[in-house]
Amino acid sequence: MLHHSFEHMDNPRAVMGALRRLMSKAGRLLVRIPVADSWAWRKYGVHWVQLDASRHLFLHTTRSIALMAKEAGLVLESVKYDSSSFQIKGSEQYLRGIPLQEKWQTSFRHRLECRIIKRYLNMARDGDQACFVLKIDNKC
Repeated sequence: MLHHSFEHMDNPRAVMGALRRLMSKAGRLLVRIPVADSWAWRKYGVHWVQLDASRHLFLHTTRSIALMAKEAGLVLESVKYDSSSFQIKGSEQYLRGIPLQEKWQTSFRHRLECRIIKRYLNMARDGDQACFVLKIDNKC
């Protein structure tokens, strides 16, 4: 399992290949990461909180994960979007020039709207983070 660590690795292709070699035939690889093909990226651009420069070395999309998996002899079994309201609240802070370490008091209405938007984006497969489950491609 890689929970928000894959985007910090400097050679994701090599890592994916190494993980594939460690897997059993019935095994699964779980990769949970921010995804750049999301509403939050389209809306906030350089203010998107998940850019997290300079700690995130690579930002992936659903397609890039599927392509990299295929190269490594894996297939994408499922994708679950599990974004939080942070995609909006953190990005709004950056947009306003407020560092994340600073407390930013938002209204109850704003917090509620963020939760509703987050839920909708996850259901629409457009949230800014996802959990990918990969398995060995039996065709290889």
